[in-house]
Amino acid sequence: MKKTFICLATSIMMISFLILAAPVSAHAKAICGCSGCTKEAVSGSRYCSLHTCSAEGCYKLRNNGTVYCDTHAAQWLRESGKKACCASGCYCPAGDGHIYCSKHECKEMNCTSKKAEGSDYCSTHDKSKTTSKSSKTKSGTTKSGTTKSGTTKSGTTKSGTTKSSTTKSGTSKSTSNKSKSSSKKKKYDQYDVYSYKSAQDFADDKYEEFYDYEDDYDDEGEAYEAAEDYWEEHH
Repeated sequence: MKKTFICLATSIMMISFLILAAPVSAHAKAICGCSGCTKEAVSGSRYCSLHTCSAEGCYKLRNNGTVYCDTHAAQWLRESGKKACCASGCYCPAGDGHIYCSKHECKEMNCTSKKAEGSDYCSTHDKSKTTSKSSKTKSGTTKSGTTKSGTTKSGTTKSGTTKSSTTKSGTSKSTSNKSKSSSKKKKYDQYDVYSYKSAQDFADDKYEEFYDYEDDYDDEGEAYEAAEDYWEEHH
């Protein structure tokens, strides 16, 4: 009799557990299928809104630097007369006379080489290496010139000191005047457009803001082109 009672109680507990667990599993949120992304997938797609193609009716993966899947990105490039960046897996448009998009091209002015891994510059213009060498050179120069600097100061006349300070004052005034005049020429800009060296670089970072906060664009493709036009207007 005890065995029958124990079996019956165990069965009731298991059934109760399954009933309580069913609603939880039924309403579990699907996570984006893009590697490394933990956002919730949108309805009808395996991916979140940032990784789902923006083309109407398409729910394929978008992870190539554009707002489209690979198929629609290639179609958009053909229709717009642009060519894709030569970096592997990237469909962002390369600028005229360039083979890489702004995300993969060296930030050095007039350089069209590919960025080195982990840097904004190519291997030739890698700023971290250049800065390191420069700091070492300055450090050595300071040490070697310490004695001479002290000797010169001890023998400096009052008149010489006055001229030096006057020159420095004039230089600082001239510099401040130049900075004021240059700041007046630039228009006020909420998107920080003057920090970008190319329209594509600006559009890559800001097209989503244009699409989210402006009401004039039907899709993200139009917002991207509008961001490029915005950069051109301010340069």
